[in-house]
Amino acid sequence: MEQVTKIQKAINVIEKRPGIRTAELAGAIGVPAAKVAPLIFAATNSRFIVSCKVDRPGLAPTNEYRLSAGVVASDWDKYRSIHAAEQVRAKRAEAYRRDTDSAAVKRGVADVGGGPAEEEAATDDLQNKVDGMSEQIACLQIELEAAQQTIHKMELEAAQATHAAGAGEVAGKATGYLVRAHKRAPRVFAKRDSAVKAALAAAKRNGRADVLALVPVGKARRVIEAGVNWSGS
Repeated sequence: MEQVTKIQKAINVIEKRPGIRTAELAGAIGVPAAKVAPLIFAATNSRFIVSCKVDRPGLAPTNEYRLSAGVVASDWDKYRSIHAAEQVRAKRAEAYRRDTDSAAVKRGVADVGGGPAEEEAATDDLQNKVDGMSEQIACLQIELEAAQQTIHKMELEAAQATHAAGAGEVAGKATGYLVRAHKRAPRVFAKRDSAVKAALAAAKRNGRADVLALVPVGKARRVIEAGVNWSGS
């Protein structure tokens, strides 16, 4: 009874947290991570739970769990009974088919087909293929989600690298730094560290202070002959 209770508890957790990973599921149901797979084997074997090994960015590859499409956690007891009955029926059909084939061979009959056992076996085989394809589709959807997360992380890292490179380029060209704080006159510092210290002190008093790099873009000069002129950097 305890085993069934823990399986149901795991199913309830998976329903609330689709995509939950092995370690997280183990912690939620109070068992070691190594015992998760054996504990829910009946549910994964019957495809009530879809289990896929997924590699997500920044995390070690491990199994993730979701309920199959179209089922809810409260269906488990009924689903388990139906699956058990189907297994018994499939085993009987297979045994009948073997016995029929054996008898046919003994009688020298080359082809024995069209009986109920063969039809049931064909139906079971088709259902297994459909279930298998549904499970593959579910795993592909999970892997697609993980791939999208990886792409998003790579795009974010690339944007951060571009921003850092741009900031470094600006800092390299800066000839000074301006500190701007609320209700305070702007102040100019030659060194970045001095500007940061002044900004921290201003932020304590006013809640916020900005440090801006002063990058020369050009110079205007007064020329006696021509009045004034402009030269870009």
